[in-house]
Amino acid sequence: MAMTSAQYVEVVQGLLPKGKLWLRNGFGVLFTLLLGISDELARVDQAIDSILEEADPRTAKDLISDWENFVSLPDSTQAISTLLDERRADVHRKLTDPGGQSDDVFASLAQSFGYSVKVRNFTPFCAGTGTAGKEVFSPSWRGHWGVFATGIVVRHFSAGDSAGQPLTSWRNSILEAVIKKAAQSQSTPHFYYGS
Repeated sequence: MAMTSAQYVEVVQGLLPKGKLWLRNGFGVLFTLLLGISDELARVDQAIDSILEEADPRTAKDLISDWENFVSLPDSTQAISTLLDERRADVHRKLTDPGGQSDDVFASLAQSFGYSVKVRNFTPFCAGTGTAGKEVFSPSWRGHWGVFATGIVVRHFSAGDSAGQPLTSWRNSILEAVIKKAAQSQSTPHFYYGS
């Protein structure tokens, strides 16, 4: 916890030599000098405390732009988010992303953007392994898969949001861009939105 300016005045006064020249009564040039020094020491002490908050991207405020630069956000496929909470979440997601190409990884990625999705591969029909009642896809569908999202995610302005934030924002295009970027280059995701 950071010390206040008044606490620093007491500390610095305690370091002064004893004697009539070193007045501690709160008046004079010496006290004014000590007050100025103490104000600066208190400001630096408070800044040191805030570094602990800035060291974690989930609580960063002043250094969020540096965190975004560190993880290369926003990238070429992602729109710039103006909401501080979303920017923090994007940085944290990028730092903690385990990677992978399974259906669960893509569903988890979509969940982090507020979507409930199901991922389905469009596997071409193969004689001997295909069963009756299943859809038949031609070999040209190899590498294609679908992301079925329910609803449209809408984020409304809420208490605690900073002034200047939009009253409503949609993240569909961001979700598509992030999933396309995370997908393997030889695969093609298709997006379906429903209720």
